[in-house]
Amino acid sequence: MSSLPLPPPPATCIAEGTYILTEKGNVLIEDLRAGHRLATLNAGFAPVKWIGRRKIDFRGLSEAEAWLNQPVFFSKSSLAEQVPFCDLTLSRCHAVLCRGLNAAGNMVNGKDIRALHVDEITYYHVEVERFEFIVANGLGVESYRDVGNRYLFEDYLQLREDEFRKSSYMEKLNNRIFPPPLEFLPSLLGDLSCQ
Repeated sequence: MSSLPLPPPPATCIAEGTYILTEKGNVLIEDLRAGHRLATLNAGFAPVKWIGRRKIDFRGLSEAEAWLNQPVFFSKSSLAEQVPFCDLTLSRCHAVLCRGLNAAGNMVNGKDIRALHVDEITYYHVEVERFEFIVANGLGVESYRDVGNRYLFEDYLQLREDEFRKSSYMEKLNNRIFPPPLEFLPSLLGDLSCQ
């Protein structure tokens, strides 16, 4: 029995040009750096641990891969007054905190929330110390959660090299990276979702 190769995991990312709320105000995601302190919906302000960047060229993807990574456009105020406060683009699988927890692709209505068809896009993802919801253009969205897909980002090799330099070989073997448990707080789903 032969097995078919699996497509790469979908992007769960935030598009370039998105503002992320920090302790000093809104900053474009592409201008964030490790150490910037982001507003979270559960833990106050948390420092950025890592920022991943991923450029996707849809012209070279299969139909299935393109669909999995397709961007979803939220027009200004598409969810509530000033939510988001300006246009926002997320990947199809990115979790959004609005009327519960939803993947951006599940919110498409064909009007003010719609799938985009583009030749290419640059996505970013932001990791803080533990999984959180951060604020993107005024909307609660998930931070990066390591589920074994960090290799999809352009700076992966540099990150691994830096991690290796900071630890001994045995520490590296004993502390293999495994996905952390999902830490959703049920109170967030009802109390802090958009209107």
